[in-house]
Amino acid sequence: MPPFDFPANPETGDIVPGPGGQNYKWDGDKWVFWVTPLEPTFLSKSGDTMSGHLHLHADAVDAMQAVPKQQLDAAIAALLDRLTNQLVSDTAPEDPRPGQLWFNTTDIQLYAFYNDQWVVAVHGPVPPGAKEETEETEPEEPEEPEEPEEPEEPEEPEEPEPEPTPEPPPEPEP
Repeated sequence: MPPFDFPANPETGDIVPGPGGQNYKWDGDKWVFWVTPLEPTFLSKSGDTMSGHLHLHADAVDAMQAVPKQQLDAAIAALLDRLTNQLVSDTAPEDPRPGQLWFNTTDIQLYAFYNDQWVVAVHGPVPPGAKEETEETEPEEPEEPEEPEEPEEPEEPEEPEPEPTPEPPPEPEP
């Protein structure tokens, strides 16, 4: 490649084509590599392709707009914060936030904090050994142990009734 000679007396902002199709711009002190800004180009239809970097200069404000990475990262961080602040314990969390979840290990139930109260989030199958309670059922009172029956006194055998004594035969008549 032959040597390239820059102009001797450039003015600030002069652009000259260099070797290999690269452009250089005089910044008042030195020559700097220069890429000519492109006019904004839009893809004409779905399926078209583009090359190069995509620069988004503002956050998306409407549905279906391209979202800059910084905006997406912030949304993911907020979601992870909500998900990691969930609690699994036998007592409700202190200072819950609306929408917060809590899995109660005592009654094996998932709750959501809604309208300033914990409400059951999901009714699922009752695990073996657990008893499902509903509003219609009243708690059962514990059964009192049955008192042992007193043993019956053995009955004394009844004495057999004496057999009737036969009447003597009538005496013969003379």
